[in-house]
Amino acid sequence: MASKVEKRKVSKAKKKDYFTASKAVDKLLTSPWSSPGTNKEEPLFTTRESVVQYLDLLLRKKFFHRARKIPVSEQELKARSKKKRKEKGKEDGGKK
Repeated sequence: MASKVEKRKVSKAKKKDYFTASKAVDKLLTSPWSSPGTNKEEPLFTTRESVVQYLDLLLRKKFFHRARKIPVSEQELKARSKKKRKEKGKEDGGKK
């Protein structure tokens, strides 16, 4: 399921992966667990709803958690600070 990762961040020596639920569901539906096994076993996931129920169970068992804060890349931070400096420069220039 490594391809579902949208962003990766390392903080305090812990790797954190961020992804959306829809991408996790899509990835599980295309995984080997959603196709019949070698012994004609029934697949673990047959519908989108079965995947959602499984992921909900994992969420309740605290396998992973929801994070509200979306990490901002360094490029975005630099662009924001550059934009703020330009705006501040215009304000300072207009007052003189």
